[in-house]
Amino acid sequence: MSRIIALDRAELPYSSQAVFQTLLEVDSYSRWWPEPFRFHVLGPLPARPGTRLAARHGPFIRWVAEIREIEPEKRLGLRYRGAWEGCTAWELEAKSPQSCLLSYRIDIEPGPLWLRFLQRFAPFDRLHSREMQRVFASLKSYLAERESGTLRGADR
Repeated sequence: MSRIIALDRAELPYSSQAVFQTLLEVDSYSRWWPEPFRFHVLGPLPARPGTRLAARHGPFIRWVAEIREIEPEKRLGLRYRGAWEGCTAWELEAKSPQSCLLSYRIDIEPGPLWLRFLQRFAPFDRLHSREMQRVFASLKSYLAERESGTLRGADR
C-alpha cells in the first residue's frame, strides 16, 4: 500500500479559540463540510479522546474517525479506520487575536483492495488537497454565519 501524505492550510479571519471550538463540535460537521462528505456522530459527546464519527465521501467511501488527542486551540488528532487507515490532525496557529492558520495533516493509506487499485490511477494526495480547499472555504462561511447570527438550518 502507498501512503497518502498531505498538508493543507488556510488562514481564517477568526480566533484559534473560535475555530477550535467549532472543530470540537463534531455534531456540527455535516453543517459545514461540503457535499459529498457526510458525518454521523457515534459518540460520546461532548467530544473527547475516544469520540468516534462515521464518515463518508459519496456512497462507497466510508470510514470511522476517532479523536485520539486534544490539545486545546492547537491540535485535534484523529485516527481513521475503514476506507482510509491512518492518522490525521487539525492544527491551529494563532496569527493574531482574530486570525489563525488552520492546517489539516494526513498520513493515511487506502484500506479496501478496490481503493488501493484505484490509487494507481488517481492522485489521491492532490485530490485530497483540492477537496480540503473546499472544506476550508465552507468552514469560513459557517463561522461567518455563526458570528453574524444567520446560521443555516438543521444538519444535512
